[in-house]
Amino acid sequence: MTPYRRNIENGVMTRCETERAKHSRKEVKWNPDLSRLARNHSHRMSRKRKLWEHSESSKIPKLIKNPIEASIAWTLITLGFLVAWVFALIGVVILWVGREGYKKKKKEHVAVIRTRSNDRAGEGSDAIAARLYDELAGDEGYLKSVADPDFKLTGIGVWRKRNRMYITQIFYG
Repeated sequence: MTPYRRNIENGVMTRCETERAKHSRKEVKWNPDLSRLARNHSHRMSRKRKLWEHSESSKIPKLIKNPIEASIAWTLITLGFLVAWVFALIGVVILWVGREGYKKKKKEHVAVIRTRSNDRAGEGSDAIAARLYDELAGDEGYLKSVADPDFKLTGIGVWRKRNRMYITQIFYG
């Protein structure tokens, strides 16, 4: 990873901590695994030139074309739900016994900004970090995540493609 990218990620992290301090929250710890996930997600978004967060459930594609396929599909879906319920019940028992794992939650936030082609020579990494943080902070959901006392870890990943800088921040707690 380049120092330029790391400086931007550190700049966003500093601004996030300042905002948490305003809400009298403990600092979130930087997690390298979450940062690697965030960086990979930013890279995928840059390749697709599209922003997406993983907080919404995906829709089942409409692939069923005739009634026979539909009946087979619904049978498999029903069996899948039964198996899923069994595993879900086992999971609930495990979580109840462990209880600590039951409290864990994750939230992901993404943003993109336009940059000049020669940012390394012109606009510095701190200015880029400020613009990225402002873009993230423009979302009410992000500010709720920053102020949430349950989040203990964070990872930030940026990726640049041409004149766009993509950022993903993952909160975990």
